[in-house]
Amino acid sequence: MIIALGGDNSNGEKDPFWLVPPNALDEQLFKAELTQVKIENLQILSFLTALSASFRINHPIELIHGNDPPDKFVRIDKREIGVELTEAAITDVRRDLAQARYLGRLLLNKLNENLTEYPHLDKKIVSLSVNQEQPAGQREKTVDDICELLKTDQGYVGENVDFSKGFPKVYPNSNGFYGSVDQISVQVHLKQQQQEPGIQVSSSTQTEIRLSQIDELLEERVNEKDKSCNEILIISCGLPDKKGYSCPLDTFMFGLIEEHLSNFCFSPSHLKLICLHNFQRNKVVELYRNKDFTDF
Repeated sequence: MIIALGGDNSNGEKDPFWLVPPNALDEQLFKAELTQVKIENLQILSFLTALSASFRINHPIELIHGNDPPDKFVRIDKREIGVELTEAAITDVRRDLAQARYLGRLLLNKLNENLTEYPHLDKKIVSLSVNQEQPAGQREKTVDDICELLKTDQGYVGENVDFSKGFPKVYPNSNGFYGSVDQISVQVHLKQQQQEPGIQVSSSTQTEIRLSQIDELLEERVNEKDKSCNEILIISCGLPDKKGYSCPLDTFMFGLIEEHLSNFCFSPSHLKLICLHNFQRNKVVELYRNKDFTDF
């Protein structure tokens, strides 16, 4: 479970925000790499599943590959509707998160290239807590230094702790705490699924999401896709990338938008329906609907 703290500006300006404590920024939803077409197919399937589950769409539905634009056509009762697909990710508004994700993936790649040097990390999670932005030219060296730090087996967090008598009054901070490199704290934990071999890397950082930033992002997406061939625009949060990874914090962005739907006002020239879609939760909310559009 991820918990965030919500608030507003102390000066009275209406710009709601959520402060999210350090949380894992990567979740691998698919082991295999995904093409753009596969991602779009997963996106439209999740969207239609969410609508069908809430009885908000007529059947039967036929999906037809589009001309890009639009990405897809949805045929309902012989009526073909142009559907354009796009994404809104938290890393679009918070670049520091993109950097933390990059460091985590770079570390995982380097560890996997030299697995024989890290037998003690098998079935473990290497946790990085990124406390400040790293200069682009320094990131490779930072990860190399973390790799060097991890070569010495220092156990894992909770090792040799007897929880049968309750949580210890003073938690031991020796095992599993590998120190820090360039303001990045390094810890090692056991995987929850102990039968799963290999090393996992989890990179986290604290972040703040503001509604004004999201509003700018959504306006940009709508303006890009507002074309005569597109009738429906689906903006998805939490989509997997081509490596199969999704950012769990995208769900927070969806939640902040959903909580403040009345703050958003779109006036497209061509689009008749704009939907926000939570891929990780199979949920859909409408951001805009033309009053004359009743075909979908």
